[in-house]
Amino acid sequence: LMSPIPDAEGPGALLLGTVRPTARPSVSPSAEADDPPTFAGARTSRRVAFDASAKATKPSGAKAMPKSAAQLKKLEQSAKRLEALMSEMKAEAAAGGGQFASMMQSFASPVVMGDEYMMYSKGHGTSTKPVQNDLRWGCDFETADRICNFNRKAAEESGYFETTSFLEEMSSVGEGPVTFYDSNSGRCLFTAPRGRTMKEFLDESKRHGWPSFRDDEVNWTNVRVLGDGEAISVHGTHLGHCFKDPGRGHRYCINLVSVAGRPPPATSSILVKGLK
Repeated sequence: LMSPIPDAEGPGALLLGTVRPTARPSVSPSAEADDPPTFAGARTSRRVAFDASAKATKPSGAKAMPKSAAQLKKLEQSAKRLEALMSEMKAEAAAGGGQFASMMQSFASPVVMGDEYMMYSKGHGTSTKPVQNDLRWGCDFETADRICNFNRKAAEESGYFETTSFLEEMSSVGEGPVTFYDSNSGRCLFTAPRGRTMKEFLDESKRHGWPSFRDDEVNWTNVRVLGDGEAISVHGTHLGHCFKDPGRGHRYCINLVSVAGRPPPATSSILVKGLK
């Protein structure tokens, strides 16, 4: 396991390799020993580890079960292993020791903490479906889908947002504010700027290389922060990372491709006769 780098600037807390638009980076066995894993390498390693663990728990000579029952049993076993791992992580972090202590943090108000189960594998990576097809600002679909749904540490390339129409649109809305939506669900995640000018918001984002939000700009109904600082949506979208900023609260370094969604279409209320 790797420990977070104290002065990390980007959304990837462990400073893993960035994911460039439409690129599919991979990791060779010889490179993994010296370099941080790129997106594809990290995912493959986790998948292999999961499959090996699942096979190890299957008793030899066990009676074959129907496919649906076998899948359910596998999910139950995985959930129990995950629960045990999270309990171990929390206990060791609380005791101030162990291999997980340096990874688990506590964040002061107004941060709303989430649990690891929120990023458990679903129908499409950590989400139930791919990102939207018509992302705002011309964000690349493939990059967005990999960053949002099949990734926990890697990030879009630093300065990526400056290669899109993002800055042009921000300059056209004056002082805003502008609402940023989940690229998967379309739910509101951030509204910026709040408590500062548009110039201050954009200048800070340019300085760090990624859109950078502050506490007052987070919609905590749909955003959570995990113990290692990972910022996620409640629907399982990887957003970026939260960093403590003494004297100023917290800074949320977020991938533009994660917050480039469009809001769901407005639905009119339907009055059903006989219901009150």
